[in-house]
Amino acid sequence: MRCPSCQTQCLETDTRCLHCRRILIEAPREERSAANFCGFLFAAFGAAALTFGPDSLWFNENPAIRVGVGGLGGAIVGAIVGLIIDQFRKKPDLTVPVQVPPISRH
Repeated sequence: MRCPSCQTQCLETDTRCLHCRRILIEAPREERSAANFCGFLFAAFGAAALTFGPDSLWFNENPAIRVGVGGLGGAIVGAIVGLIIDQFRKKPDLTVPVQVPPISRH
């Protein structure tokens, strides 16, 4: 196998060219899911909400624990919301095309 840019001889198992360091084999990219995106987004919002929110009497602990609990709770809620979005997005189109009769001209 030869590198497409510098024509250096490379092994079939090489992922990069040894001379020019160009990537030889592109790994297939998997589609990003809404669950991943929503999980990270809600985790950030959950951590910020418990960090900058008012102090409560029932949860008077170290601020680092508050951030961790807020991030974990937000990530779980976000992943569930993302999975629901994925289910609706990947649902096949179930609409039936309507046959319109041609207009007759007399």
